[in-house]
Amino acid sequence: MQEINIKLVWRKIFTIGPPLLFAAYLIKWIFNLLLKNSNVNAGGDFLQYWVASSLATSGKPLIVFDFTLFNKILAEVAGKPFPLAWFYPPTFLVMILPLSLLPYSVSLITWLSIPLFMYVLVVRRIAPDPATIWLTLAFPATLLNIGYGQNGFLSACLFGGGLLLLDHHPYLSGLIFGFFTYKPHLFILIPFALIAGRHWKALWALILSFGCLVLISVYTVGGESWLFFLRNIIIATAVLERGSQGYVQSWDKMVTFFSVTRLTGIVVPVAYILQGTVMLGAFGVTIWVWFRGASFAIRASVLTLCALIFTPHAFAYDLTILILPLAWIGWEGHTKGWLGWEQAVLFLGWWVPLFSVLPGKPINLLLIPLIIMVLLFFALRRWMIENANSVVEKETSNAYVKTGQYLDI
Repeated sequence: MQEINIKLVWRKIFTIGPPLLFAAYLIKWIFNLLLKNSNVNAGGDFLQYWVASSLATSGKPLIVFDFTLFNKILAEVAGKPFPLAWFYPPTFLVMILPLSLLPYSVSLITWLSIPLFMYVLVVRRIAPDPATIWLTLAFPATLLNIGYGQNGFLSACLFGGGLLLLDHHPYLSGLIFGFFTYKPHLFILIPFALIAGRHWKALWALILSFGCLVLISVYTVGGESWLFFLRNIIIATAVLERGSQGYVQSWDKMVTFFSVTRLTGIVVPVAYILQGTVMLGAFGVTIWVWFRGASFAIRASVLTLCALIFTPHAFAYDLTILILPLAWIGWEGHTKGWLGWEQAVLFLGWWVPLFSVLPGKPINLLLIPLIIMVLLFFALRRWMIENANSVVEKETSNAYVKTGQYLDI
């Protein structure tokens, strides 16, 4: 009987499975788009972007920040209640202005396809292997983002693109990071990492990029929009603490420690203490790794993973950025050798977004930040082992030099 090659079997599964999974989901999505009674009922949350763009281009951008009026208009367009709150800064409204220039279905496909293409390119650049493309397309967060019609691809492009360009094109990196400020809760650790890593060019470019975006937003949608945005932060905090409050921002759709603690009934002060502890740890680890000059793959992975556990506000579609550390750590293992249990943990990490849609919400949602922390541990473990090996090699080299010098004498 011929012996079965387990590695070959797994390779075939990874070669055939992801393309089939992505193709099946894409066919289902297209049928949903074509068979919906109204086109605007397809695309999930994208409707809010398209309507917000329409209001801004028609000279009524402030309505977007008025939850009552905005929800009323969304319900009129959708033909049913559509309770979504707009918590994005005015700069994001500027970024999506062109969306309403196209019919809804065309705009939706454009909104998803162009960032998806760039998203795949970024991940392929991190891990230059043919399988990377299909593993990225079939990544559960990718499929969830398509279903939601959300901005996960854009976030992953800006986060990953900024990191990839950091060492060789710092000004362009900073420019890209400036656009990522549209997600302040995921962006917040980036400037601290740049400071700790002494990436001053990228930091100044980031500040300039963000400043220009603010000025453009003041000119196009008005300075008052920033006052509305800052006011809405208070409402966003209340929604985070108490649940949906009439808006689709409920805890069972979120993937953070804070949301899980509230979902399980833990009171707000204790939830804040737990989240604050996690945030402090994530901040400290990020600063430590970037200040100590770890390898680029480790620095980038740690920053991305810490950004996900640092924020108290993130949804399943935000987990698209999780593909970045999976690719970096995976490529390190592929090129430098795997460490114990590393492949198993990365495999589990690839499935993480799927937990957000499984039954048993509190338990499954708790697994998401816990597994992200396990991935962070494995990234740090790889760095420590690399450091230990580097020290041993240096000591061995010095010993050879001293021995040689002694023999010469």
